Amino acid sequence: MHLDPRTKFLAVVIFIVTTFLTDQGVQFIGITCVFGLTLILSKTSLRIYLRNITLISWLLLFTFLAHLWGKPLLSHAELPQGFSIRGIFVSYDNVFGGLLAVGQLIVVVGWVTILGATASPLELVNAFESLLRPGKRFGLPVHTFSIIALLSIRFIPILFEEGQCLLHAYIARGLDLHRGTIWVRLKNYVLLCVPLLSTMLRRVEHLTVALESRFFHPGVERTSLEAFHMRRIDYFVLTGSLLLLVLVQVMR
Repeated sequence: MHLDPRTKFLAVVIFIVTTFLTDQGVQFIGITCVFGLTLILSKTSLRIYLRNITLISWLLLFTFLAHLWGKPLLSHAELPQGFSIRGIFVSYDNVFGGLLAVGQLIVVVGWVTILGATASPLELVNAFESLLRPGKRFGLPVHTFSIIALLSIRFIPILFEEGQCLLHAYIARGLDLHRGTIWVRLKNYVLLCVPLLSTMLRRVEHLTVALESRFFHPGVERTSLEAFHMRRIDYFVLTGSLLLLVLVQVMR
């Protein structure tokens, strides 16, 4: 199913907002079913999705613990029901809120993974620039924003690649960054950040020379090889995503 990049971008944004608005179990089950169906139809790699979840596992744990020991949102007439862990009372509402928040983050990571798997970085940047084009009337530097977004997306995998190379170089020299106390680990990671920053600055210098050699001028608007065209399927997907957002908002 081929969709316009603008449709993919807007639909994912709407689905992310809808996911964060869910505050009931039935709503979350519904949005999870929609996500699972979209994951299957888009043929997104499950391995990449699980890898992305693993990368934010620390955030998921922190989110659950923050909700677990938070103050339950109950009125004075209601008494919280729950259990005690080493003398600390934990409400069942907090457990449900923590699980819901973790589930929301997992689904949101899935929406972003689907967007990255179904559209190239160049298509996403062109879609972003096309959506912001009306802002030119108000003096918004849309072209500059699109160039910054494109270069940022291109540099993210380069940053991870350089970091892995430096990490393997340190391990080959007998320095294990994952051992020792937390302060020792922080010191080791600072040692990793200094050469990584130097490498990225060198990459930026090479990129600047490459852009100048191609007569790149920041103030000149770029042209696109392919023109965007909205079809019936695009309007159908956008309408369906908006209806889902309205339905979740009404059920709150």
